[in-house]
Amino acid sequence: MTAPDAGADSIAAEMFEIESWSDLVAAAPPPLAAATGLQVRSIGGAVCVIAPGIPSNEFNRCVGLGVERPASPADVDEILAFYRSHGMASAWVQLMDGAAPSLLPRWLAERGANPAGSSWAVFDRGLQPVMERGSGLRLAEIGSAHAANAAQVFRIGYGLPPAFDAWIAALAGRPRWRVYAAFDGEAVVATAFLRRSGARAIFAGAATLPEARGRGAQSGLMAMRVRDAASDGVTTVQSHTWVPKPDGRNPSLDNMRRSGFRELHRRTNFVVGRA
Repeated sequence: MTAPDAGADSIAAEMFEIESWSDLVAAAPPPLAAATGLQVRSIGGAVCVIAPGIPSNEFNRCVGLGVERPASPADVDEILAFYRSHGMASAWVQLMDGAAPSLLPRWLAERGANPAGSSWAVFDRGLQPVMERGSGLRLAEIGSAHAANAAQVFRIGYGLPPAFDAWIAALAGRPRWRVYAAFDGEAVVATAFLRRSGARAIFAGAATLPEARGRGAQSGLMAMRVRDAASDGVTTVQSHTWVPKPDGRNPSLDNMRRSGFRELHRRTNFVVGRA
């Protein structure tokens, strides 16, 4: 049984992110996982990732509640207890539009998890070519030789701790993952990731150094990943990003819309809060 108000494409996208998110956590080097408290737990069909030592909601969030099957009050209780038992009051439960049952927002609020005032949008597209604009940068898929530099770019772009580099570098050469970089001369100035399995792939993160933004690096890396996904037999590519306030802007969102992605649904972020 799946969420009755969610379309099949939305459900497929959410479930593939759960698979990919779990695989990303599994790639973390054990010393880093131990130092940050990184772990993943499946609760009620949702995947809940926690890392108290990483100050980012990207790595302290729960996805998929009420998607694979209708959630229960016990599922909500267990998810909130999981985060609160680690002292987390700023983690997110990301609730997809159409998650079942429709009482889920109420159940979360009754237990002290209220909307954070932010949301994410989830997108997909076919494999039609992406329009590119010249950047003057060299774009390439990379292996272990440049993995550390790409990891550093990602870490700086997201404001993460230096120990994070080893985790991202470990994705180069990992089964089902492809890592890309944009070079200005010999320096890596942007990076992006692709994870594929079967007929579906996900754009699993991207970042550009502040001084290189606005040069078309991510548009070029998006086009390259679409071409490579097609060569791997993929038929659908998905991605997600945060939704800005009405008077704000998210360049990643702009890139997706320009590149032919369609919005499938949104997720409202509910803050775990204190018990």
